[in-house]
This record gives sequence, structure tokens and C-alpha cells, in this order.
Amino acid sequence: MKLSYDGQLITTTLYVEFRGMALEINEVIVDTGSSHTVINPDILEEIGVRFENGDVIYEAYGIGGTVPFYTKVMDNIKN
Repeated sequence: MKLSYDGQLITTTLYVEFRGMALEINEVIVDTGSSHTVINPDILEEIGVRFENGDVIYEAYGIGGTVPFYTKVMDNIKN
């Protein structure tokens, strides 16, 4: 895994595939204390990732508060 460090944050690039469509996402923050990988859904809409009936909604907790999110199974995620 190729990581970058800018003096404050560790980042990487992810390649995500969903239902046959692929997307490169640059400067993804690597959070070693997180139990999930959270990607902004606005970014993933480009390859058809959207909330669908039946998707379960969870809530992530952090220093800044909480944020709701849903999960999807990706075809492939690589660095």
C-alpha cells in the first residue's frame, strides 16, 4: 500500500469498482482508529453507488459528533 504523509495526515489512493464501474479516489485519509472506511457518497454517485431500499443506515461517532451512513458491498477495492 502506497501511503503519503504531509506532516499531519496519512493519505492514500483507492480504486473502487461497483457493478462494473470503476473510480480512482485520491487523497483518502487513513484513520487507524476507525472501525470502518467511510467514503463520501457524493463521490461514489459517479459510479452508481446510491442509497437503495433495504440498505441499513448506521451512525458513526467521532470527536466532531455523529454522521449517518449506509453500507454497500463493492466489487473490488484496491490501493
